[in-house]
Amino acid sequence: MLLLRGRCCKTYYLFSSYLNKGVYKGGTTGNWVKDDCNILMNIYDNIQNKAQGEKELFGPG
Repeated sequence: MLLLRGRCCKTYYLFSSYLNKGVYKGGTTGNWVKDDCNILMNIYDNIQNKAQGEKELFGPG
């Protein structure tokens, strides 16, 4: 559970940083709520994929 909380905090930090200075290369819907949600989910998915890759590389420890 602590690992999930850490990923969520990291996702939030990256998301807030993006909102202040980032440029999103994904599609836009014209609805800022949907767009922000898509950005947030994209960041979280990237963190999850990186964590999974590290787990496969270094083991579950």
